[in-house]
Amino acid sequence: LPGDILLFYNAIGLSRIITLFTRSPIYHVALAEAGYEVIEARPRGVARRDVSKPPVRLDFIVLPAPEGAGAAALAWAATKIGDGYDKMDIAVIALDRIFKHFHLNYIVGDRFTCGEFVATAFEHAGVKLFPDIPAADVEPSDFAGLLPAQVRAGFERRTRMKKPPPR
Repeated sequence: LPGDILLFYNAIGLSRIITLFTRSPIYHVALAEAGYEVIEARPRGVARRDVSKPPVRLDFIVLPAPEGAGAAALAWAATKIGDGYDKMDIAVIALDRIFKHFHLNYIVGDRFTCGEFVATAFEHAGVKLFPDIPAADVEPSDFAGLLPAQVRAGFERRTRMKKPPPR
């Protein structure tokens, strides 16, 4: 449904770097729009894309929009199409994982990583998905914790998902 969150897994290519550092099969998140259209933050920036027609097959699981806020989150996300991608934040995520006791506070406006983009969209819709994590620090792997328990258990079995390291 519009505003639902898509959690992408079975990474290929450079996307495997994210799964390596987070120890989670989830490497990307996006907001569903209509059909297979999504609004997402990717290395080329915030854009609308049809995920049924990529050059490669994409596997994803659907997380229903929490608290009925999907339409409002999606409306905000649509206003951000054309904004940039925060490439430096990928390096910050990696450094945070390597140096566990050293936290970098890195925030840039109008540039987003995918997790930050989706979390921020819901904050603008009045729902804080991760009360203990600033939106700028949200990673794709964090969204697995929002899956209903039964769905998460099946997903973990299917993907052999490892427990992510503590943040």
